[in-house]
Amino acid sequence: MSAEQPLRFELNALRETGTLHFAGTVEPEPYKEVMGPAAELVSPIDVKLDLTMRGDEVDCVGDVNGKWALECCRCLERPEQPFSAKVDATFPAAGFIDAREEVRQAIALAMPYRFFCKPDCKGLCLTCKKNLNLGECNHA
Repeated sequence: MSAEQPLRFELNALRETGTLHFAGTVEPEPYKEVMGPAAELVSPIDVKLDLTMRGDEVDCVGDVNGKWALECCRCLERPEQPFSAKVDATFPAAGFIDAREEVRQAIALAMPYRFFCKPDCKGLCLTCKKNLNLGECNHA
């Protein structure tokens, strides 16, 4: 594993033991482009990966956890929410394993298509754009 690239693993250690466990925290900046304009990663990302040598392939399974702020599709608020995602990938056993792309994909797949800040979100007034969760307005 490289200090400047925490999700890149050399295969030499993996070949000796057959398995490798990684548990660490990575910064969210490399994954911010996944989020789009209506979402933001607001915490470091906890990553736990288990790599297992299987013939000429390496299985990589694990969990990705963090916190994001997603824009509610009704009221446009951005409450912070924890998220959890699974990583499940297979790599060829050649050179090194770079799991950054699999972590990126796991985060992208965990994002909901539509996000509501709460199930009974009232949204915005169509006339004055007031957040109706904060109080009523005088419009019909």
